[in-house]
Amino acid sequence: MRKRATKWFTLALCAFVVGCLSSARNGIPAAAPRTRDDTPHLANREPMTDTDSQRLIADLLSAPSWLALPMSADANQDAEKLLAVLRRVQKFAIPDVRALLVEFVRSVPDGTGRLDQVGKIFVLNRLLFNVPEPRPSRRVDRGHGGWFVPVYNGRPDMLWLLSFDHGQLKLTGRFVGYSGALYDPLREFDRFECTYGPRPLLRP
Repeated sequence: MRKRATKWFTLALCAFVVGCLSSARNGIPAAAPRTRDDTPHLANREPMTDTDSQRLIADLLSAPSWLALPMSADANQDAEKLLAVLRRVQKFAIPDVRALLVEFVRSVPDGTGRLDQVGKIFVLNRLLFNVPEPRPSRRVDRGHGGWFVPVYNGRPDMLWLLSFDHGQLKLTGRFVGYSGALYDPLREFDRFECTYGPRPLLRP
């Protein structure tokens, strides 16, 4: 029995490593090295209660869509409102966040407004996981997974539409277009967790 359990554990570990290596081969930049000096004063992630989940789903549904920011007269204010909701989600344990997103996606009806809602997870995935900044280089705009994102030296900017401003992540990108199959936010969530790991939380 012990040998069988060890065999299954080894197979699961190999599958996890192969999945991460596959992401790297598919053009997804590797996470920046994380050292103890990079993440001082870390905060622990909280467990999510049913009440938290219900409130956050309602807040996500009512939060501004970043797809609509180019048409908004208060684009910067709307961007901050969306980030405020996503930062509240960010503080919870990763498995709880994923369970929340499963329920959120189920609650979003099919139709023309679906991309506006699931697109909020596109922002969250980049806030939640330790996606590195691209190195400055020649930029072109190209499709990546349906979204039109900046590409530097042939590699998509996986952090876009967020960027660092005085150490804080800000929503600075604006929607340009989308083409192709429907965005799968949970698949990207799993891939980012495998490739980058959670972004460290600093204490307030």
